[in-house]
Amino acid sequence: MPCGRQLHGDRAFRRELRAYLRRELQGRPEDAPIVGDLKVVDSKENVLIQLADMVAGTLRRFAEGEKGDAAVYRDLIAKRLEDVWDFGRGTSDP
Repeated sequence: MPCGRQLHGDRAFRRELRAYLRRELQGRPEDAPIVGDLKVVDSKENVLIQLADMVAGTLRRFAEGEKGDAAVYRDLIAKRLEDVWDFGRGTSDP
């Protein structure tokens, strides 16, 4: 692995991520799975993935209270939030 970093595209990471998402997002056992095929892509090659990374980071900073200005940035995108998934923290409030 280059520079001692874990590659997010490696099989173990993808397998664990897929299992986590299926576990967190699955409704009733009889419901169809929400997560089907999972594709890991490099955000450097796709501006929409870069945007999604920025929004996800903003929401994480807000949820974790990581920075004092987190609410300012979350408020900038709040009117565009439609469906926020809050993993392991109960319900979300966009």
